[in-house]
Amino acid sequence: MGGTVSISTEPLVGLLTRLADLEDSEIERRLNEGNQIFLLRVDGEPAAYGWSATGPAHIGGLSLAFEVPPGERYLWDFMTLPAFRGLGLYPLLLQAILRHQSAEAEWFWIGHGRRNAASRQGILKAGFRLAGQVWWLQNGALILVGAAEASPAVTHGAAGALGLKHLHNRLDQ
Repeated sequence: MGGTVSISTEPLVGLLTRLADLEDSEIERRLNEGNQIFLLRVDGEPAAYGWSATGPAHIGGLSLAFEVPPGERYLWDFMTLPAFRGLGLYPLLLQAILRHQSAEAEWFWIGHGRRNAASRQGILKAGFRLAGQVWWLQNGALILVGAAEASPAVTHGAAGALGLKHLHNRLDQ
């Protein structure tokens, strides 16, 4: 890549509202609920960001609200700005968060949409392992189905963190 990379956790509300296209009140709500922002800059320019949650969290696309257990973090709402995509910044940012928060957290959870191959690739490159997939049941309930390569303990932990029931049957990935 060649540029100087830095990571900041300073909650610059005005900058975040512009980067994320959110209202100031939404940024303030996230910060007040125990979320921490991580902003990656390349040569001083904002390039990527993401959030780490403690306490209340939600996955909007699944209408799933849950409480992040103590000693764990839920990583969410990541964005690499268009001019910086394809440079490997996403896994770099994820690894920086793990280093920064590893003294306070033993487990880190992150998800991606099924069709978001770029996100999946970045997550795996950062060292995460697949725990399972969230599925809708016919009755409208959500369930976590364990991944073929995931240990039962990891699948159970992920389901517990999300407040979901899980199946021990494994999916072939």
